[in-house]
Amino acid sequence: MKCWIAAAMMVMGVSGSVLCADTLPKPADIFAQANAAYAAGDYAAARRGYEKILMQDSDNGIIFYNLGNTFFKLGQLGKAIACYERAQWYIPRDSDVVANKEFVISQLPHQPVEEQRSWVVRLFGYVYDGLNISVLAWVLTSSYWMAVVVWCVWLSFQQPSTRLYRFAIGCTVLAVICGGGWFFRWRQTAGARQAVIIAADVDARYAPAEQAVTHFRVYEGAVVQVLSQDPDWVRIKTPDRKIAWVPRASLEFVFAPRFSIAEPCR
Repeated sequence: MKCWIAAAMMVMGVSGSVLCADTLPKPADIFAQANAAYAAGDYAAARRGYEKILMQDSDNGIIFYNLGNTFFKLGQLGKAIACYERAQWYIPRDSDVVANKEFVISQLPHQPVEEQRSWVVRLFGYVYDGLNISVLAWVLTSSYWMAVVVWCVWLSFQQPSTRLYRFAIGCTVLAVICGGGWFFRWRQTAGARQAVIIAADVDARYAPAEQAVTHFRVYEGAVVQVLSQDPDWVRIKTPDRKIAWVPRASLEFVFAPRFSIAEPCR
């Protein structure tokens, strides 16, 4: 008898789960509703819709782009730029994302300082900024295994072919180039730890405390590098290489931080 009751409860539980799944709104429906709200000028509802989609699919460049447009309409330019930065990670060659980001930056009361890059970083940026990391990872994996196979075949011959040798060298070089590009793109999130200032203006201080002396001011829309953090403060580096502490609530990470909140102060 108990077995029958348990089985019935399991069926009811599964049926209930399926019913709940069927009644939940699908991302396509939420997307259509958010677009309709945006078109009607209800930007708060559009924001809620796009953010709800991102809870289910956080790797969607189109949604980040639409959310960036929505934040711009809401007057939150820093958050809009953060969304465009995320969108460019997934759809780096999209001209609309680039154009809208540049337009929003032009509307900032204080124009951000341009980042000072070494010639090596500028070279890699010129080559790889327009490439999606997924594409780079796929080409890297393919070229690596192709190089391994070709080298094994070449070494198995008693009189190796010169053409096969050149092909193996080409695959190896391609794998190295793609590996460098993948590392450069990965560094922009995990290594560089980018964040965007979302407050109108912030006092950047010498130490993580309200009573600490102000070193300089940083303004909304500035893209900064995060060096370390504690629960309430973040140590940043600006594009012109100034370093100071700002309140954690004054910025938004482009991507979730991949290091401990309790990282020691430096």
